[in-house]
Amino acid sequence: MNAVTKVSRRSFVRTTGLAGSALILGVRAGVAKRPGIPGSAIDALTFEPNVFVAIGEDGVVQLTVHRTEMGQGGRTACCMLLAEELDVDIADVSVVQALADPKYGRQATSGSTTVRLNWLPLRRAGAAAREMLVEAAARRWGVPAADCRTESGTVIHGTDRLSYGDVAADAAELPVPRQPALKEIEDFKIVGTPQTLIDTEDMVRGEAVYGYDIELQDLLIASIERSPVPKGSIRSFDAAAARAVRDVVDVIELEANSTGLTNAGVAVLATNTWAAMQGRAALDIEWEPGPLATETSDARRVELERIAAEPGRVAREEGDFEAAAESADRVIEATYHAPYAVHAMMEPPACTARVEGDRCEVWSATQGPQWTAREVAGALGIPAENVAVHVTLLGGGFGRKSKPDYAVEAAVLARETGRPVKVLWTREDEVRHGFYRAESYQGLRAALGADGAPTGWFHRTVFPGIGWGFPAGGMPPSAGELDQGLTTMPYRFPSIRLESAGAPSSVRIGWLRSACNTFHAHAVQSFMDELAHELGRDPFEFQMEMLGAPRVLVDENDRNSPYPYDTGRLRAVAEAAADMAGWGRGMPDRRGLGFAMHFSFNSYAAMVADVSVSRSGELTVHQVDVAIDCGPVVNPSAVEAQMQGAVAMGLSLAKHGRITLRDGAVVQGNFDDYPVVRMSEMPKVNLRVIETGTVPTGIGEPGVPPTMPAVTNAIFAATGMRIRDLPLAGQELG
Repeated sequence: MNAVTKVSRRSFVRTTGLAGSALILGVRAGVAKRPGIPGSAIDALTFEPNVFVAIGEDGVVQLTVHRTEMGQGGRTACCMLLAEELDVDIADVSVVQALADPKYGRQATSGSTTVRLNWLPLRRAGAAAREMLVEAAARRWGVPAADCRTESGTVIHGTDRLSYGDVAADAAELPVPRQPALKEIEDFKIVGTPQTLIDTEDMVRGEAVYGYDIELQDLLIASIERSPVPKGSIRSFDAAAARAVRDVVDVIELEANSTGLTNAGVAVLATNTWAAMQGRAALDIEWEPGPLATETSDARRVELERIAAEPGRVAREEGDFEAAAESADRVIEATYHAPYAVHAMMEPPACTARVEGDRCEVWSATQGPQWTAREVAGALGIPAENVAVHVTLLGGGFGRKSKPDYAVEAAVLARETGRPVKVLWTREDEVRHGFYRAESYQGLRAALGADGAPTGWFHRTVFPGIGWGFPAGGMPPSAGELDQGLTTMPYRFPSIRLESAGAPSSVRIGWLRSACNTFHAHAVQSFMDELAHELGRDPFEFQMEMLGAPRVLVDENDRNSPYPYDTGRLRAVAEAAADMAGWGRGMPDRRGLGFAMHFSFNSYAAMVADVSVSRSGELTVHQVDVAIDCGPVVNPSAVEAQMQGAVAMGLSLAKHGRITLRDGAVVQGNFDDYPVVRMSEMPKVNLRVIETGTVPTGIGEPGVPPTMPAVTNAIFAATGMRIRDLPLAGQELG
């Protein structure tokens, strides 16, 4: 149970820096261990209260949020949940961003978990506070609490009214209700209504503070030239020309972090950004490229194909696929490849650090403040509790800003210079030195009987696991990664064999929005489309037939999960998307519809893409019809925005998402050679939301995976050309 407890004013002020609050409640929000992460990267979990709710004598409600805001609307959703049960206007809730602290539980903003894990804790906090405030007012009036009601931050009894501020101090003396009554979903007044993000006005006015915006007295700006090849080192460098640049203060060599989190480089520090960048450009560095200097994308693919030709580790098996294949009338085979991809968020990484003695303070655009604190502490040789991490707003993250490498760089430079240092990555830095979605190669086979009925399904996936982004390295794909679209395959085949194999990686692997779901969904949904056409079947009808009657797919490790995988919900979104698109209607020449669906982050998404391909091979995605079931919706506006953004990102990956290696180094550097879709390329996105169940599920990531196969299946419908390799860039579609 997610308990609500009282917190002392002294503890509250020490943790948040806020004073003047009369009623303070701590909330134990839910935690979710992200599967497949090495132990060293798991945020420390405790059972201390991890969200603070405070009501001042002025009636202002303060909510301390322990998750990062990067445009997804998490802070707004948290305000809505609290305001709903507390019976206050959302405008009367002020948000304070939490510092990194183990008492908050898992602070990493990832896995589409912010709303899901705060759905009950924040509602219980609001309901408990409301009951305490009502009881305090009722005692003052000498009436039963049951005869009182609340509205907009006020307790009402007949003609008597007391604001929450009037009774907050009295309420603080009362015991916290163990099981406060929660509203029924149908009684919600705030949750489920469209709300503008609480940070919008600050963003419009230019007052929102991002990682790039931090300013401190005596601040130095650092621009770092890093080894072009991972694991490379510096043979020698000449900094004379860099030091001669006006306003350059120092040039410092950075060694690669012992954990592999940071690469070797040379930092130019100046009193302004322009000087730091000009000084960096003037550096003369001779690099020792190291063991990865011969790596190329072509060689990487050959290696993946070699591994894929060998048996893998069985991840799921039902029946005997090999027997089904031997007795089959025919076996259909296909392979799918997706290259490395990078996040390409609008705001590159940035962090400011100040070191004083054995203490460090950082201001970071981070998705993982606790991990940041630990890595900074390790680099400086100080206790993690001596590192204060302030979390700024993020101009996009998509998983990249879970990694704290740029914070370590800032902290080390601050220690070396004795002054606050702000490390600013450029977009070229991010594209060439970041963490990448794994390259993958997948082989699929299907056995078909003499009557055309499918008798077996085989899928072998090969990719470097997330361990290649951590010191341990070399980990095979984890169960959590395989659950992202491989082992969760929902179709009723008489025999199923699913295998995986790890592969080495010369670049660091990181989470990219939807992670392994992106390449697994493309392979599975494309191959299902291929089978349908091979059998002369309608692709949508074939998928619905193979999905079968609604059932719950339960992994042996998830039998007590509140988020069962219900194929009936998957069918519902599929039918909704097909209905929206008018599936089955006649299409003009060289224009087609493509269908795809996918389950991820406990949510169900389906899409139909409407595309055309000109005689010259120009692709136009006219429209994407999206259906999503993410449980009860907190903020419909945020859901709509996330699905539009997911289509944009999925389409970007489908059309342009390729990182190329040459002589061990990443070739791409900016939006000119690693494009994202432009406004002119963006299709119309229609959305239908199906609200099933009683708990919300993920919304930030589930829309990305089905976008790619929906588009490529539509290309096949329009042209007869099957897309098995991504991205589309460089392929002749005419």
